[in-house]
Parts: sequence; structure tokens; C-alpha cells
Amino acid sequence: MKAARSLLILLAACLLALPAAADHRDPLNPAEADQLRDAAQDPTKRVGLYVKFLHARATQLEQLASDPRFTADRNGQIHDQLEDITTLVDEMDGNIDQFAEKFDIRKTLKDVIALDTELEARLRRLKPPAKDGPAGAIDYAFALTNALEAAQGSLDHARTTLADQEDRVKHKK
Repeated sequence: MKAARSLLILLAACLLALPAAADHRDPLNPAEADQLRDAAQDPTKRVGLYVKFLHARATQLEQLASDPRFTADRNGQIHDQLEDITTLVDEMDGNIDQFAEKFDIRKTLKDVIALDTELEARLRRLKPPAKDGPAGAIDYAFALTNALEAAQGSLDHARTTLADQEDRVKHKK
């Protein structure tokens, strides 16, 4: 009886978790995922792809925020784009961590620093949604804060990693 009860509780917990898992979106389209898979062993190319994808997302975000043709569900689309940016920044940082110990990625880190600086500036220009917006409009202020924090953290991380790599090169000589 106790085992059946435990099994029922476990089953209920799994069923409750399904909607949360179904809401997870992949920030990469299939072509981008294939490009990353093809560059799995090339750190410069792989991190460079993240830089390229994030630059494209930032450009799309600015277009979405300023183009009057996107008024229908603009806040929801901006929210999703901001979440994608946050996820991609985190994935890029994970790849930097993975490759920095074994490979010289100083040039790529300079590209990451330039991207993070640009991304942070673009995100700061994005205005949070008005508090008195239409009923049911998605508020993306939290997603904007998360994306800004991710860009700032990535910038700090890239600078620190670059300094570590510079020190390592100096000590090898």
C-alpha cells in the first residue's frame, strides 16, 4: 500500500513537471544547431558562432522593438528574444570555460568582449514596457534585467579569462 502511494505521488510529480518542460524553447534554429555541432572540436569557430548568433539576436531585438509592423504581441516576442539572448550568453560562457584551459582563445575572447560591450549597450537602450500597457501584455522587464546581468557577467568573465590566458602565455616564455 505504501509503495503504491509513493508511486502515485511520483507519477503526480512527473505529470506536474511536464508543462514546465514543454515550455522550454531552444534558442537555436536547426541550422544554427548544426553549425555548432560541426564546430564541436574547434573552440575558436564554436565560440565565434555564439558571437555571430548573439549579434543577430541583438539586431532582431532592436528591429522588433522599433518597427511599427510588430505591434501584435511585441512584448511577448521581446520577452522570448531576451530569454534566448540570456540562454545563448550562458551557453557561450560555458564553452569558454570548457576551452580556456586547453586552448589559446585570446583572439576569440576579444571578440566576446566586443560583443558583450555592444550587447550591454543595446539592452540598456531597450525600454522596459509601460506599467499601464494593455491588459494581458507580457511584461519583459525581468527578462531584460536577466539579459543585462548575463551580458555584464559574460563581459567580466571574458575579461578575466583573457587576463588569465595572457598571464599563461607570459609564463610559458
